[in-house]
Amino acid sequence: MNTGLILGLVIGFGLLGLAIGIGLLGHKKLVQSGQIVSRDTHFMEKAEIFILNEPDPAQVVEQIKTISGNVGIHMKGSSVDQWFKFDTSGWEAKLEKQSPENGKCVYRFQFTHWNTYRGMPEGALAMNKLLTAVEKMFVSFDHETVVKTEAVNFNTKTKLF
Repeated sequence: MNTGLILGLVIGFGLLGLAIGIGLLGHKKLVQSGQIVSRDTHFMEKAEIFILNEPDPAQVVEQIKTISGNVGIHMKGSSVDQWFKFDTSGWEAKLEKQSPENGKCVYRFQFTHWNTYRGMPEGALAMNKLLTAVEKMFVSFDHETVVKTEAVNFNTKTKLF
């Protein structure tokens, strides 16, 4: 076999391994710093329901403004009926206050749309950061916040060309 070809393959695989290692290190640092949580790769296909003591609606609005980062945010409703939409060019999510459950306040967070590339969601890291920030926000309001997840049915569109 050609020595140059073997050397090229060794270097190529070495660079690939290095790139994967750097990516994993970056992920580990984000987890350790609390910016993200290690999640299932399909976390965006589940809604999270937060059940907690009633937070001050103005505090919810202020916290949402601080966690939005590079995400567009739209707010609707009143203190009784809060609704927030987060959007980027590649995905959208919503957070809405729902009917009380057993005297507790209920909020539902879910991703409503995302683009994919070769079967993987684009912007999964930013999605994880937003979800982690929302989770932390509710826990900061009430340390006994209960979080439930439920699968969401989505319609998918496949482009042939």
